[in-house]
Amino acid sequence: MQHFKQCSIIHPTTSFYRNNGKGVRKLSRTAIIGVTGLHGVGKTTTLDGMGTMRSDICIIRVGNELKDLSKSQTGTYFFDHGLAERDRLRYELGQSIIERARHQRSLYLLDMHLTDIREGESKVIQPSNLIKAMAGIILLDARDSIILERRSCDPKPHRGLSLSVIAQERLAELSSLRQVHAEYGTPFRVLLTEKALAEVQADMLRLLDIMLTGGTTEQERIHA
Repeated sequence: MQHFKQCSIIHPTTSFYRNNGKGVRKLSRTAIIGVTGLHGVGKTTTLDGMGTMRSDICIIRVGNELKDLSKSQTGTYFFDHGLAERDRLRYELGQSIIERARHQRSLYLLDMHLTDIREGESKVIQPSNLIKAMAGIILLDARDSIILERRSCDPKPHRGLSLSVIAQERLAELSSLRQVHAEYGTPFRVLLTEKALAEVQADMLRLLDIMLTGGTTEQERIHA
């Protein structure tokens, strides 16, 4: 499976922007957007520098913050906990992110994953409180061969250095995305990361603008 072939795309019905009277739009309220995708698709690389492209963007590295929260609360590495404790920490971090968003009007982009096949292919690992707070999800995508190449170049050892594992992870991520969309009505879009980095980041800004402006339900074929 090379790409997510077709996605239901639903835009918010109300805009997150207001006009300041001088033809300049600003956020009228906080927006939280999840940015997900397989390891090696380019989430972190794409999000790096996004904060300098829009002054109201705030990047949150969910995985890093979970590890820090686990260490500070328990003194234990996050993945050394059992599943129940991991889920508790995820929920607590979700509350922390929501509280931050309440106190500072920004566009929060969450560098995150929806699934971890080590915890079950059908499990959505992000907590319900955080998903409910999201204005939408952007799923980054690339061909399996490109993801494999990027993983091979990563200096950190990676468990998924095979096309079969990538395909397994892809199916799990798509299943979780559909589950979130069906259960919470969360809008989502798919963005390719196969272009030059500057082009991908520009596409991301345009996509964010579309998602936060408001619109109507539509069906869009992402790839033929």
